[in-house]
Amino acid sequence: MRNFLLSVGLMSLGAFAAQASEVTLSMASATDIQGDWVDKTVNDDGSVKAYAHYDNVTSLKLGDYLFELAQSEGASANAYYEAADPSAYTLRVYRGNSVTITAPAGEPMGTIQLTCTTIKAVSDQNVITASVGGVSYDDKVITWTNSEAVESVTLTLPTNKVGSDNPQIRISEVTISSNTGDVPGPVEPAGTVIYENSCMDESCGFVVENLKLPEELEYVWTISDRYGLKASSFLNNENYEVDSYMVSPALDLTAATSSVTLAFEQATNYFNDYTADCGVYVREVGSDNWESLGILPEQSNSWNFAPVELSMDQYAGKNVQIGFRYTCDGVKAGTWEIKNVKVTSANSSFVEKIESVQTSEAVYYDINGRRVNGTPECGLYIKVADGVATKVMLK
Repeated sequence: MRNFLLSVGLMSLGAFAAQASEVTLSMASATDIQGDWVDKTVNDDGSVKAYAHYDNVTSLKLGDYLFELAQSEGASANAYYEAADPSAYTLRVYRGNSVTITAPAGEPMGTIQLTCTTIKAVSDQNVITASVGGVSYDDKVITWTNSEAVESVTLTLPTNKVGSDNPQIRISEVTISSNTGDVPGPVEPAGTVIYENSCMDESCGFVVENLKLPEELEYVWTISDRYGLKASSFLNNENYEVDSYMVSPALDLTAATSSVTLAFEQATNYFNDYTADCGVYVREVGSDNWESLGILPEQSNSWNFAPVELSMDQYAGKNVQIGFRYTCDGVKAGTWEIKNVKVTSANSSFVEKIESVQTSEAVYYDINGRRVNGTPECGLYIKVADGVATKVMLK
């Protein structure tokens, strides 16, 4: 293992910090890094392809503080990266992984601030869980606070994706203080996100179901990396009669007890009346019975995207799929483009709902009320057994 040595100046700072109430430590000063060393690689033109780094990092030290890292099953290995600028050295922690920070003896911690160069898919709605205390977020700074100072705390990243992004943080600087504070409580979300995707690649999970497709056409719907879900039956100056759905993956609304909203952006062009040719439908999973969400709002022919919101309240408590339906009578084939599709449910008293579940076998839900298959690996969950719901931290 390769070790980085602190300069005499930094060692003096570390000795002083042991008596101070607050210390700020740069990730560039890390020592005792335990991991697999990988040399810097360069491209043919001499530019840096990847800076030197450690893969599979299990621990390191910043001053007298020990950082121990754990990797969850199926997650990317934690890593420590050098950079041209020392302020850009980072400790990279990925989806579902955890970092345990331990203070030197006699120097308990009440507040920890993690300054990051990158934060992905981590927020008040997709939270980092703490073994004690709570976590809050402000731009590129993640702050852990507890009501009493402790010698050790474990922070675990969430496992849920946000859109196509997996949770990830890249820590460049750590500020540790003995000052305590109020523990941040859970933030009441404006809405629980059931589904969210830009729909500009196949990660959206949408698939085509053609009801009528003439042999002259190979397809009606495509997925564009610029325009999202795109439908047209115009080819070689011909307008073709078609009927085709672009169908979402299954959406679990069983935990939704109040309003559910579908939001997306759309552009419509070359239609005589796009509201007659385009529609949004919903069906329960396993059913072929599509139900319309009503007539779409008026929109002029152009390539400008406009936001649309539709109520799905009647489907709360069900497993459903959304279908964007494009039709053409063969007279005038317009083009319909859809992106940034999002389904949310309003706040609900989820714990009140699940407390009525009577089962001796434990059932787990995430903090947004979505049931988790099997036993989750790590993080903060609601466990229901024998009709009782309790909040648990799994490690």
